[in-house]
Amino acid sequence: MTALLNFTGRNIKNYLRDRSAVFFSFLSMIILIVLMVAFLGDAYTDGIADHIKTALPELDAEAIEADCSYYITMCTLGSVLLINCVSISMMMMGSMIRDEATGKLAVFYSTPVKRWILSLGYIMSSWLATFGLSICTLAFTEGFLAVTGKQLLSFAQIYRLSALLALFSLTFSAISMAVATFFHSMGSWSALQTIVGTLSGFLAGSYVPVSSFGDGLQTVLRIFPFLQGAAALRTVCTEQILQTGFVGVPEEIKTEIGKEVGNILVSGTHTYQPSEQIIILAVYGALAISATVLITLRRRAKEL
Repeated sequence: MTALLNFTGRNIKNYLRDRSAVFFSFLSMIILIVLMVAFLGDAYTDGIADHIKTALPELDAEAIEADCSYYITMCTLGSVLLINCVSISMMMMGSMIRDEATGKLAVFYSTPVKRWILSLGYIMSSWLATFGLSICTLAFTEGFLAVTGKQLLSFAQIYRLSALLALFSLTFSAISMAVATFFHSMGSWSALQTIVGTLSGFLAGSYVPVSSFGDGLQTVLRIFPFLQGAAALRTVCTEQILQTGFVGVPEEIKTEIGKEVGNILVSGTHTYQPSEQIIILAVYGALAISATVLITLRRRAKEL
């Protein structure tokens, strides 16, 4: 246990000391925020507001626009938290690639410490760093909402988001670990990080509304954990405004909006429930851990 904790702490310290690594972990998040502030946020807000005002012209237009703006802000928060889970876990797992490239991993393997402890140490360090920085992002957002005078997230929302972030951080750390076992140089891993970081926003339905994609592409996106995870986080983030805002707007229209922005995922006649999305992410994590164990055992058998 001591060896595991020491190795986990070592990986986290190395990551936090590398300021460029920390910055690039948040780069995808920064890009999404910039795009939302620049034009995507207004486009989303205007589209939803126009939809409601067209269906219900008797409602207060200014109140509807304010509620739509806050709704999109909460959707963005959910997307940001999911993207962080992806990008930070991948950046953390780069420490394993770096250790292998510099020969440190071979030195670790020659010590009495078992290999499964080293593998678990990489996953734990990635999980803890991803979860911790995601919580910091959530706390920063709560502070921003307080300073700007907007409605704060409720304690129940923060609790549920924290629980989801704990699971999703572990899931994407496990996935990153499984994928990283096939890479042996920082150059190739950095290239993959760039590709995933670029695509994660699209796969999560953050840049383009899910409803704008064709049925085939929507089906493909629902298979991956990005969209399912983002939808679960966005559902919790927007829960309060849907209950306290949008006065006079029927539940049917709220549901239509949720489907349009990708908060509510539908496959045929089936609507994915948050519990199902949690199970899907948990299954992905379990499969990734199992794959990592099998790959490690197979390589160990070849070396004997």
